[in-house]
Amino acid sequence: MGGLGDIIEKVVGGIGDLIGGVVQGITSIFASPFGPKVNQPQFSDVDRGEIQGVLVNKDSAISNIPVVYGTRMVGGCRVFVSTNGTSNQYMYLALVLAEGQCDSYTSLLIDDTTVTLDSYAHGVVATPPSGTYKDKLQVQFFDGRDDQVASSILTGGAVNWTSDHKLSGLCYMAFRFEWLPPKPTQEQVDNNPYRGGIPDIKVVLNGKKIFNVLTAYNPADFGSYISKPGAWTAATNQSLSFTSSGTPAQGYTIRFSTTAASSEVRVRHALTTELVSEGGLDVETSVTILDDSSTTLATFTRTKSKRNTNIRKQVIGLEDPEVYAKTPVTLNIDEVVSLPTGTYNAVFGTNITADGNLITSWAMNLDIKPPTADRSTLYANETTVFTNNPVNVLIDYLRNPRFGKALDNSDINWLSFRTAAALCEQTVNYTDSTTGKAFTCDAVLDTGESLMNNVRKILQGFRGMMPFTQGKYLLKIEHGGDDNDITATPSDPGIVLTLHENNIIGGLQLQGETKETKINRCRVTYVDPASDYQPNEVIWPEDGSSDDVQFLAEDLVRLEKQVVLDTVTVREQAIQYAEVFVKRTRQALLITVNTDISAANLTVGDLFRVLNTNLGLDQVFRLVQIRIQPTGDITLSGFQHVPSTYNFIPKENDIVRPAINLPNPLLVSPPTSLSVSSGAVHNLQLNTAAYIETNNTNRRLAVNWLAPSDPFVSRYVVQYRLSADSDFETWTTTSATSTFIDFVVLGSNYDVRVAAINSLDRRSEFTTVSAHTVVA
Repeated sequence: MGGLGDIIEKVVGGIGDLIGGVVQGITSIFASPFGPKVNQPQFSDVDRGEIQGVLVNKDSAISNIPVVYGTRMVGGCRVFVSTNGTSNQYMYLALVLAEGQCDSYTSLLIDDTTVTLDSYAHGVVATPPSGTYKDKLQVQFFDGRDDQVASSILTGGAVNWTSDHKLSGLCYMAFRFEWLPPKPTQEQVDNNPYRGGIPDIKVVLNGKKIFNVLTAYNPADFGSYISKPGAWTAATNQSLSFTSSGTPAQGYTIRFSTTAASSEVRVRHALTTELVSEGGLDVETSVTILDDSSTTLATFTRTKSKRNTNIRKQVIGLEDPEVYAKTPVTLNIDEVVSLPTGTYNAVFGTNITADGNLITSWAMNLDIKPPTADRSTLYANETTVFTNNPVNVLIDYLRNPRFGKALDNSDINWLSFRTAAALCEQTVNYTDSTTGKAFTCDAVLDTGESLMNNVRKILQGFRGMMPFTQGKYLLKIEHGGDDNDITATPSDPGIVLTLHENNIIGGLQLQGETKETKINRCRVTYVDPASDYQPNEVIWPEDGSSDDVQFLAEDLVRLEKQVVLDTVTVREQAIQYAEVFVKRTRQALLITVNTDISAANLTVGDLFRVLNTNLGLDQVFRLVQIRIQPTGDITLSGFQHVPSTYNFIPKENDIVRPAINLPNPLLVSPPTSLSVSSGAVHNLQLNTAAYIETNNTNRRLAVNWLAPSDPFVSRYVVQYRLSADSDFETWTTTSATSTFIDFVVLGSNYDVRVAAINSLDRRSEFTTVSAHTVVA
């Protein structure tokens, strides 16, 4: 497989066109959700079926083993089934759940019945301590570590399963199901929990243990700025910029510190100036790095001189106008300095001497970069934990050499991933009374899918954008404009570049919203743990809400899209996704503009401002496409950024779902209040030749009980024995709740028991009265 960057380049044919997926047309980005395909997605029942499909048990020797991140209910792939024992009394099963190493499992369902075990630990043979599966089931869970040993359940009884069958690196479960013995009693038949065939297995699995970028990578390890001029913008404590036009000051000083042994500091000073009259022009730009004692450590300088000449052009019928040959002067400094731990000053200098008026614009940047070897730990040696942070999931998938891309540490912009992970982890208001993480990822990834599709799926769930820039993958989240607070909606978000008449080349193109590019309702299908991890749906705005009424009044027709988020298991996250999606499409001002080299440092996902006094335009846009033209001009495309679109507004509480306590037809409740009595009131006088005691009396036991509150119970089996005997005899099967046992012997002791039987012929435990003495 080629590099992920190669794939992106082939697909989009341009630079940095990955915005959590592929931008195939700037005008289509509002007809589709964030993340994977910014072109129009197509959703069908197949997408919903993928959510349900992970719950299925299947038989295959060639199926792709999924990767489970976060918590999901999953079925599995039966890779081994065997029987053994007298008359094949035992069935052995190996069920592969996922790629390893997983964290744990918390619940086991057999034929949709929850089975409680006495252990859920890796490698431990577990059994049910009670219930119908007691003494009929053994379970052994393996989390998928590479050095796991073979299952003792399978090696101890399954034919041809040896100590070499370890399923290393695979999370799986081994089972031994005990069927009926060769000559089962009626009680054994009645209490057999298995329906016949191979039992259906589902497991609530805490998925793959992965590296947590939040605990193992800290931006403070390499420094931050201490002070800056007020005009400069701090995107983070390590990244500063100043983009403007007019007349720059001769010097701007940034004071900063580095705390790593070898920190890289990147300084950029891009300036374009133009003389608008005849005369001379001399320009010098510089960046100087000084230590705390004002010793110069590095100086970078660019200079250029130019003279405008007078040119006359003949225009028929008019007086010859005066035209000057005006060619802009462009100077660019872009250098990296390696600095030890310390405190420094960076001075950005500009010196312009001109004979006339100037049009000048510039972009200055200082970035304290993580040390080159900031993540030297190999993927295989990382400390791993259970986490469902989507950024941790993404970075694990990109680095994994077995089923992922096997990216090297040097391919990743670690600071951007950590910044995004912190935003995902931030606590937000779900409702007025509940809170939770801004974004989570509970995913089952199909390893048979392409790498690109799985990356898109992960990115889509948290509005992620992952451009490939300057040789590294950079991660951004589409949010209100503050990289330190996912809930912030700043009126002046951190912009990277300002474009105006002086650095806009050849005008600009604006396109407003249309019915093809906006929607007024979004349906989001997500995975609902409250419904056994089946698909559920949320809608924004709700029918009849103020937003719904307003949007319909504006559009006069329902404009609806459906999105399937099979990595999202939180209802409020799904609603937030739908709300942002709808609002973003309704502020669909698109821009395409040509500019100069000052935009060379922009990255897909950056915010840039466009000022145009003629149009009365002062608007911030988010960059989705950047192209370098053969002329050297840079073409930018973006969509309008409205911070309030991304506001985290508490959602309405979920509806109160009625408690449905359907009885389990496989579990039968026994009768209660069983009583046995004897005496003259129960005896019968007989005139037959049958066995009759003195005075022709048939002595009887009166047996009474109360029916259980089980709607499936249809009848009862009544059994008795002399207390000295070992076996019970069945006296009768009846739908009533009382009966008489005839011809008992005066003075003898009897045991009587009753069990309930339901419409599926499943029998309850017996309720017993022991050692009743027959009286006269």
